Amino acid sequence: MTGWRLGYGIMPKELVGCVGLLLTHSLGSTAHFSQFAGIEAITGPQDMVDRMVTEFQLRRDVIVAGLNAIPGITCQKPEGAFYAFPNISAQV
Repeated sequence: MTGWRLGYGIMPKELVGCVGLLLTHSLGSTAHFSQFAGIEAITGPQDMVDRMVTEFQLRRDVIVAGLNAIPGITCQKPEGAFYAFPNISAQV
């Protein structure tokens, strides 16, 4: 459901107000159909989630290894997402 601007957060109570203000414009006025899709995604079968996690881990590992193979570029393996942030400062 990437790009559908639907989400939820788990956080300490004291952060809810501040985080809510930040998310108003990215998650507010969510389309009706995507709200139902979100409920199904959370409460429905989860077997695809494990397969997706495995696939994203494989892709992450390929990208990070490829970046680290380039002279002068380093990239730490991300642990919380599939985004890679290569350090190219040696190239400048």
